[in-house]
Amino acid sequence: MRKIRVAAVLLCLLFMCGCANCENGAFGDAGYTVDEVNLEVGLEKPIRLIVVNDLHLQINNDEIAPDQKEFMTNRVQEFATDGLTTEKRWKKLPALINKEEADYVLFVGDMLDFNSEATTSALREGVEKFNKPLLYVRADHDIENYWQPANDWVKSMERQASISDNSALIVAELEEIILMGVNYSQNDITEETLEQIKDVMGRGKPVIVVMHIPIGQDEGTELQARSEEVRGGRHLYIGRGGEKEPNAYTAAFIDMIYADDSPVVAVLTGHLHAKWEGNVSKNAIEHIFAPCYMNNIGIVNIE
Repeated sequence: MRKIRVAAVLLCLLFMCGCANCENGAFGDAGYTVDEVNLEVGLEKPIRLIVVNDLHLQINNDEIAPDQKEFMTNRVQEFATDGLTTEKRWKKLPALINKEEADYVLFVGDMLDFNSEATTSALREGVEKFNKPLLYVRADHDIENYWQPANDWVKSMERQASISDNSALIVAELEEIILMGVNYSQNDITEETLEQIKDVMGRGKPVIVVMHIPIGQDEGTELQARSEEVRGGRHLYIGRGGEKEPNAYTAAFIDMIYADDSPVVAVLTGHLHAKWEGNVSKNAIEHIFAPCYMNNIGIVNIE
């Protein structure tokens, strides 16, 4: 009888340990820290999003300038976590993404460490395996030919367009809510893009803004303190207190988020290489996701 009881206790412990990972599904089983965000905006049909950001996919081949090869060898190891380089990590991610139930996948910038034929081809090949739609907002690492002999912006943009929509504003209008992706948010937006944003925000649906660079809080200093803490005193966001002074069109966009009657309910970002959540305005939260290369994945549940 005693042996049976001991066996039963062991089975219960194994089941409980398994459930700790099962709660986070395939990602938890694969060793990822799952950052789960729950938003209540009054939807009749819940929406689930998978968030991947700051992967910094690196492939150290002959496209890297000869005088940068040693640096890149070291950088590849710097971004490796639990024995996985970003290249190896990406090879496994599409299968994990496909195992999870979700309505959309969000790539929230710096998926590449540099834009090259090898990195963009690898990213595209993985994306082509997805069984769910993708909204991909880019940032500087996704487009720049860092550590290569020369910059070719035309070629870089062509490569990015071959992966998914590379418009200045990327909009996924679902039945009850709109996902609005601001592409290349390290740059100021144009008057044309601002007019498109006004159109989207005037459609009478809740809006979730997706962009790589965080937006400073309308009130409060919590984001400022977090950025200073994790990034050596820098303010790595735009808007109130940010490092970069926005142009008139970008400032107008930010003011539309701050407005009391704004349809924006959440802003989803990356860039900080650390997690943070707080109020960006009276009506909207901002969630900054920790980087994928450090074993992090985001899940957003919207009801």
